[in-house]
Amino acid sequence: MERPLQWYGAALAFFHVSELALEWLHNRQDFDFLGSLLITKPYVLAHVVGLLEFGVESWLFPGIKAHDEIMWTGVFLVVAGESIRKAGIIAGKHNFTHKIRTSNSDERNVLVRHGIYKWVRHPGYLGWFLWAPATQIILMNPLCTVAFGIVAQRFFQERIPFEEQYLRQFFPREYHRMKNHHRTKREEGEWWFCNGTDTALCRFNLYHSATCLRR
Repeated sequence: MERPLQWYGAALAFFHVSELALEWLHNRQDFDFLGSLLITKPYVLAHVVGLLEFGVESWLFPGIKAHDEIMWTGVFLVVAGESIRKAGIIAGKHNFTHKIRTSNSDERNVLVRHGIYKWVRHPGYLGWFLWAPATQIILMNPLCTVAFGIVAQRFFQERIPFEEQYLRQFFPREYHRMKNHHRTKREEGEWWFCNGTDTALCRFNLYHSATCLRR
């Protein structure tokens, strides 16, 4: 039972320390130590519930916590999610912020379209969407895995349209060209994340290339 907890702890520690370090590196002038840790009360509560589920199920049903293949699937998804998210942060540099900007006062801000943004519209969101439920897969928590996925989906359903309206406002020409470019790419079948707009993830704009003004 110790190994899942060790991987889970490592996943959380790496996520928060790396987010803090990259925010300091790219946005030093606006650096907020506590804000960059991305630790909120709902977030802490969610992980406390996850640990409680792990403890209760380990006590009542120890057999369901004895599947290494499930744990390693979670580790793989954590690494995949982190890789996608961190690629977005590194490509976006100072354009990537933890808070949605509602003003474009920084003249350095641009609509980022290089690197991973050629293929993934919101790599920070996509990476976290994979990472969060994966932490519960590591613990082999069936209930919290589903709950984390649902909560993340609903969060992005509200957040992404709010963010996109400011992208259209700040970069109207670039945003229009970007949308047309990626629409053409989808029609040519070059997108391997999803084909079309019927799936929930596509509606949330988690996929396709785009900007890094935020994540």
